[in-house]
Order: sequence, then structure tokens, then C-alpha cells
Amino acid sequence: MKALAERVKSGQFLYMTELVASGLKREAQVLEIASKLAMIPEIAGGSITSYAGGALGQDSIRVGTAVRARGLVPNVHQTCVGQDRKTIDRILNQLAALEMHNIFAISGDWPKAAQRTAVFDIDSVQLAAHIAELRARTGTPFFISCAVSPFKYQREDLLYQYLKLEKKIAPGANMAITQVGWDATKFVELKRYLDERGITTPVLGNVFVLSRSAAE
Repeated sequence: MKALAERVKSGQFLYMTELVASGLKREAQVLEIASKLAMIPEIAGGSITSYAGGALGQDSIRVGTAVRARGLVPNVHQTCVGQDRKTIDRILNQLAALEMHNIFAISGDWPKAAQRTAVFDIDSVQLAAHIAELRARTGTPFFISCAVSPFKYQREDLLYQYLKLEKKIAPGANMAITQVGWDATKFVELKRYLDERGITTPVLGNVFVLSRSAAE
């Protein structure tokens, strides 16, 4: 397996797939999919979700470990949902011990079952900075992905997204991944903004092929 950081830094066009380790999908099914994806050389890694959509799911570290054993490079989602800094540090240390260095640092979806009880001790900007600081302090080669949503149509909302992206990149985020959206002009707009700002951080566009039920 070639490291995700190496693939991204090479500048080659690549794909990453998202593996939704949900409570409704058997873990064996997720791992079977991962085994098949590992056979496709253009796919640089599999992004392992953590309670996607706020629903219950499988443990992303356990799934990531199993996915790697089947030949697919894992990019583990680390969220801020219901976790204080001490808990986040424990998870990051666990990932470091397992030599799983690819982390997607995101705020995370509001838990459906928790309603108003969910706790966000830090946000995604602080999380990216925290992982970068830990990387610098310990020498652990974390490769940090962060999210950005160009799919905003009020000027202030859009500029806020771009500002947050720059705040994630400044301390050391290595790559950005867009949120899902279906407006191609917004991808162009994001690329133009980054070019005008002289930001060369790689960005992956998020493509979601709709099923019939989702489209409806």
C-alpha cells in the first residue's frame, strides 16, 4: 500500500471512497467492499465514517484497522461530537500506536438520539490545529484532511466557509475535501478562490451518486 500522503503529494489525479460503517450495515459487508476497492489502483484510500448522519455506527478505528488489513488505506474520521480534548487525545494516541496516520478532522453530525445533550468541546478548526500541534510535538506523521462546503449562496455564509478552510490550512491541514453538493459551478468557484489566494493545498471534490430513493 502506498501512503495517502505520498499519493496526494505526487499531484496525480486520485480517488478516495467513503465507507459508511453504519449500524444498519454489517461490518463484514463493509470489509467485503473494502477488499474489492483495494484492487482498484486509482483509489488512494477509504474514508471511514464516524456515526455518519448522527446515527449509530461501528467503531471507526476498529473498522479502519480491518480495512487496512484488506489492503485499503484508511482515512479515519475524527469528529468533535461528545468528546472533550482528553478523549480526543486518547483517540489520537490510539491511532498513532496503530500507525493509522490519516485523519479527517471534522465537526461531525449532531447525534439523532442525543437531541440537545450533545457536547462540542472544540470545533473542526480547533481540532485540525490540535492534531497539527500534536504532530509537531511528537513527530507522529499525521496526514490531516479537513472539510469545506462551497455550496453556500449567501455571500457571508460562503466567505465564512472559506475563512474556516484557511484557518484549518494555516496550522497544518494537508488536504481538503468538499462537502457533498450538486452545483458544478461551486467547485469552479472554490478553485478560483484558492488560486487567487495562492493556496496550493490539494482539494478533493465530493461526488455522491444518488440512488433512486435518495433522489426522490
